[in-house]
Amino acid sequence: MGLKTDLMIGIIFFAVIALIVGVVVGLFLLAVKALAILLILLGIFMMFLFPDSTNIQIDGISETGVIVGFIVIMIGVGLLFL
Repeated sequence: MGLKTDLMIGIIFFAVIALIVGVVVGLFLLAVKALAILLILLGIFMMFLFPDSTNIQIDGISETGVIVGFIVIMIGVGLLFL
């Protein structure tokens, strides 16, 4: 084996490793974006669509749901633009 063959094997080896790392990082980022979208949807549900709690619980609990929903939306937006 000459120097050219060894060099080509090294280049192919690093190219395969770079491809594998790129796929793993891409899948991780895709999972983070999916989680961000789910968190945003959960936050919207908590802020606007969550059932009125005045029938079940004392007053003041519903404001907590809105605040928690807003916080969840902010976390989701932060992850979306990561």
